[in-house]
Amino acid sequence: MVTNKSAHEQQAIIIGSGIAGAATALFLKKAGIKATVYEAYPRLTTIGGAMSLGPNGMNVLAELGLAEKLKSQGAPLERLHFRNQTGKRLAETSSGTVEKYGYTSVALHRSALLELVLNEADRQGIAFEYEKRLTGYTQQGNQVVAQFEDGSTATGDYIIGADGIHSQVRSVMLPNGPKPEYTGHVAIGGFVDENYRDWDNSGDLKKTVLTFGPEGSFGYCNTKSGVPQWGWWSTYGQAKEPTKAELDAFTDEQLEQMLLKRHASWVAPVKEFIQHSIMFIKTPIYDVPALPTWHVGRAVLIGDAAHAMSPHAGQGASVALEDAMYLAKMLRDYPFEQAVERYQTARKARAEKICKTGRDNAARQVDATPAQARMRDMVMSIILPLMGDRMQDWIFKYKINWED
Repeated sequence: MVTNKSAHEQQAIIIGSGIAGAATALFLKKAGIKATVYEAYPRLTTIGGAMSLGPNGMNVLAELGLAEKLKSQGAPLERLHFRNQTGKRLAETSSGTVEKYGYTSVALHRSALLELVLNEADRQGIAFEYEKRLTGYTQQGNQVVAQFEDGSTATGDYIIGADGIHSQVRSVMLPNGPKPEYTGHVAIGGFVDENYRDWDNSGDLKKTVLTFGPEGSFGYCNTKSGVPQWGWWSTYGQAKEPTKAELDAFTDEQLEQMLLKRHASWVAPVKEFIQHSIMFIKTPIYDVPALPTWHVGRAVLIGDAAHAMSPHAGQGASVALEDAMYLAKMLRDYPFEQAVERYQTARKARAEKICKTGRDNAARQVDATPAQARMRDMVMSIILPLMGDRMQDWIFKYKINWED
């Protein structure tokens, strides 16, 4: 049965108050739809490492009036520089130009983006309920009832799973569907002490620099306007999935020594950034195989809940923002059943193609044998100068017209 409720009569339940969930709530408000966001944890805005938002993500933020605010906090990224561990330049490509896409890419601390969208949601009076861990939901006619661990419930016209790679909404919606899989990769990242200024005049302030070795990769970029703050990340292969307890047992000093050993002969500033870091973030990387569908009944998934994306794609937050905007637009213009089908038709193939790009990048950057690494370096030095900018074009040029 198709619901005929107008936008202003609808009540959405959003599970997850991360970037995807908060942005969805903002776009639903813009569409005239009321939403309440439920989050399993207390409000957190200080988590996460360095990240970049592509021009496509910036154009979504512009529709919310937040792009210029983000630019004032983050650092513009104009170029993507590739080299090997000895410092040999392999290639350099564009990270997007204002002339072509409206925005360049922007690098920042993930928490800055999350805080920006959460603060805007607060300003607009969107309701958030924290420490509400979803245990399940049931569909009753054209409504959904969400159940939480504390015994409380919430009723709405539909439920939106924005609860990340380990989505509880997805596990209820697709009980026999694909589950998160460990990729065999571990990422460690950090931020360089702002008192360490030796690299500020290196020419890298507006670049993401990716360094490839025979056993993993190391990347860095400036993440802050004004006085620079360098963020970095090291990714390497580890066959056995580390448990949370095993990762938590590592002290920052132990991680520093492990990374210094791993990158002992690598070009500057790899060791220098590790030695002058003020924090270390460690996480295993997971992936979820393509889902058979993003919606069942009165439930729909967005962001990592729908298409968990390797950080090697550099597009996780941008694609989640695209999801939020497109889904809200469809819910504004169509009954739920039509809206979610149109959303999936328009978004699924694109997101899965970007996911594949991330997996392919990881295989080249992290898993290459010495012989494969030499071949990779040779191919990159030939192909990227010829085609690099065009290879990114299909990702960066994507733009949703809210007024259509």
